[in-house]
Amino acid sequence: MAAAGALVLAGVAFGRCEARTSTLQAALLSRLADAATFELAPGPSPRIRFPDAGPYDVRHGYTRIPAWSERLAAAGYEIEAQARFSPTLRVLAALGLPAPRRESAR
Repeated sequence: MAAAGALVLAGVAFGRCEARTSTLQAALLSRLADAATFELAPGPSPRIRFPDAGPYDVRHGYTRIPAWSERLAAAGYEIEAQARFSPTLRVLAALGLPAPRRESAR
């Protein structure tokens, strides 16, 4: 019984510390961000993922890339190089989080 009480107290102390400092959250999210990478490689990506919705993605045309790619391929154009997502970034994109991109100057 004393061990269970000590465990509860330790959990409460950890929870209070985390609520004030977000140390664990910062450590986990920074590791996740480090693993969410991409690289440019020749040819089309076998597992490319484009956004389905979202005001930014719709406004900038990212949701229409698959249709444009099909029309360009039908006209004889080929993809010279395309980004390859790391496994972590693929999971995050599948969950609906946006892929990293450079912000425009405007």
